Amino acid sequence: MNIDKLTPDHTDTQIKKGYSKECCVPIKRVKVIRQENTEEFINFTEELGAYLLSEGYKFGTYASYNTNSTESQGGRGVIVRICETRYIENDDFKLIFCPVNDGVELYQIVVKRQGQGLGSTLMDLMCDISEAHDIPMYLKPVEFKNTTSSQLRKFYHRFGFRRCCKNEYWCNFE
Repeated sequence: MNIDKLTPDHTDTQIKKGYSKECCVPIKRVKVIRQENTEEFINFTEELGAYLLSEGYKFGTYASYNTNSTESQGGRGVIVRICETRYIENDDFKLIFCPVNDGVELYQIVVKRQGQGLGSTLMDLMCDISEAHDIPMYLKPVEFKNTTSSQLRKFYHRFGFRRCCKNEYWCNFE
């Protein structure tokens, strides 16, 4: 089974088997978490979508996984988080959001024409909505195409994002 073809409709056992084989870890070290949409996630994405697009936005499902080292398990494990993502996109940009326990994860931001201020405008708007409704926004500053990690860290740092825990996530709230 190809893990790219897994959907939230698959059973936890099917998902564990697929990720165990793909990531070369024992099946007992694969943990499946099904993340439900929170009210904060729904409110944030609907307000942002209404502001950005008059015709609405697309919904989709996505299964993401993160590999991590866990000392308590004595080695590498895989956490598979199954959640509904929300997409907001047009010809100039694409935003993908995932729910997290107390807020929203900005999973991906893609700006087609960089250097014209659109990314900054989008970040300002997202941070304004986040702060107005007291909804923390999380992200991982990872390299994407023509950017480096240091460029992304500087960009997100401008908007108040800081590393929030031992993992790679950053948050705009303290």
